[in-house]
Amino acid sequence: MYDQNLPRSALGITSSQYPGHGISNILAGMQAGFTTFDGAFAGLGGCPYIPGAAGNIATEDIIHMLHEIGIDTGVDLAKAIATARRAEQLVEHTGSGHVLKAGRCEDLTTEKAKRQNNRTSPVVAARTEK
Repeated sequence: MYDQNLPRSALGITSSQYPGHGISNILAGMQAGFTTFDGAFAGLGGCPYIPGAAGNIATEDIIHMLHEIGIDTGVDLAKAIATARRAEQLVEHTGSGHVLKAGRCEDLTTEKAKRQNNRTSPVVAARTEK
């Protein structure tokens, strides 16, 4: 149980990706006043209680989300992504990180969408018009 006398800034949150709510749990924790969050590069790790579960939330996914909502983390996302890719190589296992699979939001462009015959979302169009 949470001790109301203990400041939330003295606590941290560890959120797994099972069942895919890791980022939303981090955001809810931020809204509740928490400022420290655990992650694992490439989302490596796992859950001994749920075989096949995604495991830990990827550090690079947390950083990406924070940057996308305008929070300067002081962390170079490109270096975090490179570190996550290296971690996957070292353990010879593909992680569960979404940024590694899909890329950063800023990598999406109307030109890429056109090449793929996709419609461009209004959000992507607004970003590329700047």
